[in-house]
Amino acid sequence: MKGTPFGEADRLLTIFSPDYGLIRAIAPSARKPKSSLRGRTEVFVMNDFLIATGKSLDRIMQAETQQSFPGLGQDVCKLAAGQYLIEVILALAIEGNAQAQLYGLFMEHLRRLAEESQPETLYAHLAQALFHCLALEGFAPQLHRCALSGEMIAPNFHDAQWRIGFSSELGGIVTLPANTNQPISLKRLTAIALGLLQHLSHSHLPQPSEFLPDFAQKRLRVWDWLTVERVLRDYAQQQLGKKFKAAPLVDSLWELDF
Repeated sequence: MKGTPFGEADRLLTIFSPDYGLIRAIAPSARKPKSSLRGRTEVFVMNDFLIATGKSLDRIMQAETQQSFPGLGQDVCKLAAGQYLIEVILALAIEGNAQAQLYGLFMEHLRRLAEESQPETLYAHLAQALFHCLALEGFAPQLHRCALSGEMIAPNFHDAQWRIGFSSELGGIVTLPANTNQPISLKRLTAIALGLLQHLSHSHLPQPSEFLPDFAQKRLRVWDWLTVERVLRDYAQQQLGKKFKAAPLVDSLWELDF
């Protein structure tokens, strides 16, 4: 849920509902200090709403809080990540269309960001949340086969110089002949970054010991997760045709915490 000022004291809310998708409604007097709707219409607060249908905009008549994530508002890094995830959901949500699975996934990843993420794992949680949401809605990039040739690609952890390309335009990883003249914009990924990407589909956060050799685990850095998140972000923005406004703040977290 997100809100913007409306009129003298109202707030215009964009609500994501599991049964009705996106809903836009006025929360009357929600910006007044003593309003019962004031705290219930803040970001990261989940409510049961009683909404009256209006001619142009619906109106919220009553709200009962079911769940909130105060931990997200008490840490600037988690706050930025949570706002980023909200933008992803708003880009995927459809007005008037039930999306209960996407709603449940959203709630779960907000919980993980609030309760489980640490500075060194924040980008990992954010990258997996982004991938899970994209995959559920049918936007997952191709991470196991070359997007051009269909050839299966496995990361070569034994060669420190090994690289694979990733193309947002083509929708996944790409290996190209050395003499290709195709004008394709590619990001170069290490074997570790590709390994992380290929394990994001797991229900739990990928643990390096599950797929990285011991010597590769020692090379794993937060920077690898940051690379994975940015590759997925660029891909998502390309596919959805939207820029995530919270992205610059997320980018600044590297300087803040690492």
